[in-house]
Amino acid sequence: MALPGRSYYAGNSSYRYGFNGQEKSDEIGDGFTTAKFWEYDSRIGKRWNVDPVEKADESPYLTFGGNPIKNNDVNGDDWWDITKGVAQGAWNDVQGIAQAVRHPINTSKALIHAAAHPINTFNTIKSEIKKDWNSGDQGKGRAIWAVGSLFIPGEGEAAATEKTVLAAEKSTVILEKAAVKEAAKGGTYTLRESGIVKRTGRTNNLARRKLEHEASEETGHLTFVEEHRTDNYAAQRGLEHTLYELHKGTAATSKGGLNKIRAMSEKTLKSEKGKGYIKAAENYLKKQK
Repeated sequence: MALPGRSYYAGNSSYRYGFNGQEKSDEIGDGFTTAKFWEYDSRIGKRWNVDPVEKADESPYLTFGGNPIKNNDVNGDDWWDITKGVAQGAWNDVQGIAQAVRHPINTSKALIHAAAHPINTFNTIKSEIKKDWNSGDQGKGRAIWAVGSLFIPGEGEAAATEKTVLAAEKSTVILEKAAVKEAAKGGTYTLRESGIVKRTGRTNNLARRKLEHEASEETGHLTFVEEHRTDNYAAQRGLEHTLYELHKGTAATSKGGLNKIRAMSEKTLKSEKGKGYIKAAENYLKKQK
């Protein structure tokens, strides 16, 4: 809170944040901030509403455990001791480094994989930091000492274990699948009305087909939903058949839909070529799991 008779200009009137990183509530008055679980009055250091986390030794209107310098409460529900968290995080790092030295082979595997897949390593560490941050004071300490997260997936676990390697490898597989999916232009789709499928189809260019349907008088009012993305023709045929069978209760013209013909005729379905289409679709779906 500014001292009486003094003011502070941040140089940008659109900046919305104040004390503790919380959004200012200037429409209420000077010195008020808003968080997820409170309205805070910095003039008196108290909250307007009752704390959702009850503590027998604290007033429900107390904030920061009575120490706004040492403690933090970003969401306005429960404060945590940042010094305790950092101290515990530092100790966890020491333990992690010791474990890394004790397990040089696994440590080498993890570091080599991390160097070869920097983006995946970053995503894995970010995931662990986020998990730590939501697990209390000690977890926040591990998050602050983020370097330790490379060696300590969780408190007390060995550094650079096979779990770390497998987590990075799993992240690699997920990103590789996403890259393949993003690179493909074609695939299958549905046209929906209030969530109900009115047409199923396939195309070698989903973006172009979406624009075509949006410009059509017959289908312009329907929502285009991408179902599968692949440029494999056999997989497209099999997936289109799967969608047709799944939604024929609403998409067939006899049911008020726009599917005028079957995705695959009975003759084709029974042929070796048709069986190949179905197999290709099954393989595609397995890879997406």
